[in-house]
Amino acid sequence: MLVLTRGVAAQQLSGKVTDSIHQPLAGVVVSLFRDTALVTYQITDNQGNYSFMQMTTGTRYRLALMHTGYGRIDTSLLFTKDITLSHILSRKIVELKAVAVNSDKPMIEKRADRLVFNVSQSITASRGDAMDVLAVAPLVRVEQDQIAIVGKGGVDVLINDRRVHLSGAELADYLKSIPSTSIERVEIITSPPARYSAAGNAGLLNIVLKKPMKDAWNAGIRSTSTLTTYLTENLGLTFNMQRKKLGLSASLNGNYGSMKFTEEPLINYTDETWSTSSIRRSYAKSLNARVLGDYQVNSKFVLGFQVYASTNAPESNDITNTFISAHGRPDSLLNGGGTTSSQTSSGSVNINGTYKLGKNNDRIQVDIDYFGNNRDNYRGYISNASVPAIQHDLGEVWNSLNTTQNQFGNYSLNIDVAQHAGKTALSYGANAMSSRNINSLQALGIKDKTNTVIDDNDKFSFTEQTLALFADADRELGRFEIKAGLRGEYTFSKGESASLGQVRNNQYFNLFPTFYTTYFFAKEQQFSFSYNRRIERPGYNSLNPFQRYISQNYYSVGNPYLLPWYSNNLELGYNKGNLVVQAFLNSATNGIAQTAIPIPATKMVVDTAQNFYDAINAGISGSWFIKPVSWWECRNDVSGYYVGINQYRPDLVANSNSLTWYIRTDNTFKLNSQVYWNLSFFYYSPEVMGIFYRSSRYSLGTGWRYRPSSSWEISLFASDILRTAQSTLKANVNGVAEYYKNYYDNRNLRLVLYYKLGNAKINTKQRGLANDTEKQRAN
Repeated sequence: MLVLTRGVAAQQLSGKVTDSIHQPLAGVVVSLFRDTALVTYQITDNQGNYSFMQMTTGTRYRLALMHTGYGRIDTSLLFTKDITLSHILSRKIVELKAVAVNSDKPMIEKRADRLVFNVSQSITASRGDAMDVLAVAPLVRVEQDQIAIVGKGGVDVLINDRRVHLSGAELADYLKSIPSTSIERVEIITSPPARYSAAGNAGLLNIVLKKPMKDAWNAGIRSTSTLTTYLTENLGLTFNMQRKKLGLSASLNGNYGSMKFTEEPLINYTDETWSTSSIRRSYAKSLNARVLGDYQVNSKFVLGFQVYASTNAPESNDITNTFISAHGRPDSLLNGGGTTSSQTSSGSVNINGTYKLGKNNDRIQVDIDYFGNNRDNYRGYISNASVPAIQHDLGEVWNSLNTTQNQFGNYSLNIDVAQHAGKTALSYGANAMSSRNINSLQALGIKDKTNTVIDDNDKFSFTEQTLALFADADRELGRFEIKAGLRGEYTFSKGESASLGQVRNNQYFNLFPTFYTTYFFAKEQQFSFSYNRRIERPGYNSLNPFQRYISQNYYSVGNPYLLPWYSNNLELGYNKGNLVVQAFLNSATNGIAQTAIPIPATKMVVDTAQNFYDAINAGISGSWFIKPVSWWECRNDVSGYYVGINQYRPDLVANSNSLTWYIRTDNTFKLNSQVYWNLSFFYYSPEVMGIFYRSSRYSLGTGWRYRPSSSWEISLFASDILRTAQSTLKANVNGVAEYYKNYYDNRNLRLVLYYKLGNAKINTKQRGLANDTEKQRAN
């Protein structure tokens, strides 16, 4: 019953209730109090609306909002005129016996600049480690330990909104050391906002770990045995602690083993055919350690640090046979073998501070980073011709040796401010970065044991400084959420070759705009649009003009005149529940391609990088999670996209285009509370990949996971069971047809043992580094 007292006039109080992603909430109990007495209450409709009539002006009321699974809102107001309010209810976490159980939340959520995959809502994603989680995240593809966005290419990985500086196999090993039970969500950021570096084209994957609980510790050990042709062992140890104001986290990971690689290139010259078979055994030997800490100085200021160190010593031995035929008749045979080894040591230090400015998560963050890397490489190769050959004498012996000493250092300062101006969320800041890379190289080539053909050495140094300013703003306008930003980067670089006498200076300034808009037209249903501009800078080693011989007839050489390439990206998305559909258009200019160029006159192959092409990439991708029954979860992907490449040198490499489609299904069956079975399959149609046409490929995989207790987990996975995931490549370069049939030990059997102890509470204030993009360019 509505109880009124007399006042100056009777007015209206109305409002709208939404959740944290601005979806209307129906069924919210809205209670109106005067003093401690309940006046009346309402329940919000399907649009989250409520309305109280005949409000008494000049009276103070108390408004309380309650909804199952959400935090309570309790506020007071002095009523003087018609008022329209908006409320956001946040989901609450219920703690049962030290286990954090999230209230029912959707598996997939759409935010202005990212797609959120809530791992706890997926039985498929909770089956193993971080790599397993990424493998089932919407729009993400994990293949042969390479992570990419479907139809777009490779991405950078972040942990708690900070980049991980590892790449390739090292990144995969690190992610495999993170149990899926430690992951809260994965954010798929296909169009990164202005606060992130403008480098990279496909986007970012941000792995958000579970929030810490006070007075908690835990430790874990994870062993992964992977059997391909040979056996590889990975062992990871983790420790996390949160005690009063201090949080510490440490990890130690080691990897040891080997794999077999088979490469079979075929090169058709006009007068000769070179058919090669190369078998390589590559040994992995790596160890890395990370220690993180943060200290709550007071209620507003947190001081943190991170120290990282790693050592990596891969080796490989290869045997190569090349059959040469002239005009269809056997001509000669080149027998060869080589040894490659590398010794790398890396270290980084990060000091960071976060100061809270007030409510709404307003804060200032400052990061100071240093990263250093030292790498020594060795490549020795010997070959001889076993029969007479055109242009090759009988018994000709070739010996070559390449050595490289590389030193890299990077310093970075990043300042990031987040605050609100009314209903507008602002983010702005600055970044300064300085890098220096020094390469000392030697190449030696000896023919017939006494004739020195090559004896060169060089010292190549490259320095680069980048200054950046950025700002963006985010605001809700009715059913719309709009976010716009701008990043400006000024870069100066200098490359200098001592022996060649070449000095290359380059400086440029670029603006990188971003824009997003999302329309929420129903619960868990949105349309979205985004635009951004990105840059991709060449890797440091690609700029070195020194020639490095891989074999007698193959050498690689860098290009100091490489320029960055740029891309413009448009996306149109639709989300409804666990269905995600995204259309995209990417236009890239000045694209860099690493190309092996055969020289018909000398039969030499030169591997180099150039700004070769412009490209258009357009398509549509969809991911759909369904649960036909409570014990069966199915993730399905369907994508189709067009790639068109316009070459700057069509006489060297012809223009190309292709229409590609991709399907994937990943099914997890919960047989009981302890046993899960997984079955997955994917298929790729033929596609254009750089200068190559790539044949179709498909793969079938399965796996079992057994969890006998909350402390133990045992998993067994079989990948590429039919040995069909590897494709063949073909290209026509400089008028010469090239074919590549390679196999990289994709089929494997993986056994994972994981044991944890402690009180099951996890401190995950892990912080990445502001200069991680530069580290990846150094690798």
